[in-house]
Amino acid sequence: TVSHRYVSTKIMPNLFSKYGRVTYSLPFNYGKYFFVHASGTARFADLQNWLPVDEEGVVRIYTTADAAVGSCTASQNDTILLLPGHTETLTSATGLVVDVRGVRIQGLGWGRTRPRFDFDNTAATIEMDAADCTLENVVLRATVSAVVVGVNIDNSDILFKDVEFNFDATGDDFVTMIDATTSGIGFHIIDCSLYAEAIAGAARGIYLSASHETVIRNCIIMG
Repeated sequence: TVSHRYVSTKIMPNLFSKYGRVTYSLPFNYGKYFFVHASGTARFADLQNWLPVDEEGVVRIYTTADAAVGSCTASQNDTILLLPGHTETLTSATGLVVDVRGVRIQGLGWGRTRPRFDFDNTAATIEMDAADCTLENVVLRATVSAVVVGVNIDNSDILFKDVEFNFDATGDDFVTMIDATTSGIGFHIIDCSLYAEAIAGAARGIYLSASHETVIRNCIIMG
């Protein structure tokens, strides 16, 4: 028998806490919600006030997605929400490493307000290293020429949904946008857009080799 106290404090958020009041309207999730926004934005102080360190001592607000991933717990269905207008600049292969199983990174916003990652070095990449992870509703933009790989898919059951690959200016490009050449199973890329210049150095949209049971559905690949 599950006690009422257990349901109210462990499965449902505490509505008397600031965190509980903010997250009650979010979809039901037995994991934790984390929020990411740049510290220089006008509302960052408000976010810190609304969402202080929770009752377990876990910080819920971060300025980078990678820092938020580091606070997630494996296989607990933790969700990282990137706030509208959030931008990050990636300059290395460790700028965003998703290495905690079961993490979902979801951008909030529409159109140009979607969160954006700018790849400002040829070695910049996003590493999807853990299984059962999701990247959703973000823009991945090359801001230099010949970014070697946009995203490495290095495990199984990775989902990309509503992800846009694009470029900043003429000559900026990804050589390979998505590299799924490891022996992972069940990579899904759904409702995504991959844009490149036809005259520049872009070579591959989605590079598949040893992956199995890959699903590509309702995507635009242009360039």
